[in-house]
Amino acid sequence: MGLMNARNVNDWVVKNIHNLKEGYVIRVENHKNDRWLEIRRLGDKYSLKEVGYTNRDVMMNEKELFSSLNSIIDYEFPRSHMLRVKMRAERRETLKKIIGR
Repeated sequence: MGLMNARNVNDWVVKNIHNLKEGYVIRVENHKNDRWLEIRRLGDKYSLKEVGYTNRDVMMNEKELFSSLNSIIDYEFPRSHMLRVKMRAERRETLKKIIGR
């Protein structure tokens, strides 16, 4: 993790999404930290949050996530050659808002 070539981010996410536990998040961000994607596992679905050119939070299954991830990365980070990738635990307060418990 850390800085990664933008072309390799999709492959890295596909390989590591199965290791993503509930309560953890994969975050892909540009160098200036003004645009990012967050992927969370919520049972058998995934939450994809885009903050940047498009601000949205979408629920997807694994197949939809994999098919749309490359185009989303190209759209959100058009001039970025290197992206920062993090896998971290979610804050408990944020997790309660998402799950509703």
